[in-house]
Amino acid sequence: MIDNGTNRVIIFGKIIPQDVAIKIRKKTNRRVEILEIQQLNPINPQRYQDHQG
Repeated sequence: MIDNGTNRVIIFGKIIPQDVAIKIRKKTNRRVEILEIQQLNPINPQRYQDHQG
């Protein structure tokens, strides 16, 4: 999900944050910063699946 108001990208899924940051930097030619990493909560996975914003 891309938040154009604050120029942030939110990514859900099983990823390696550093690899994604490098790919975004290469595609956009802009500085990329990893702000927050949250682990998936196995007790309540439904909370993360249909995230609308």
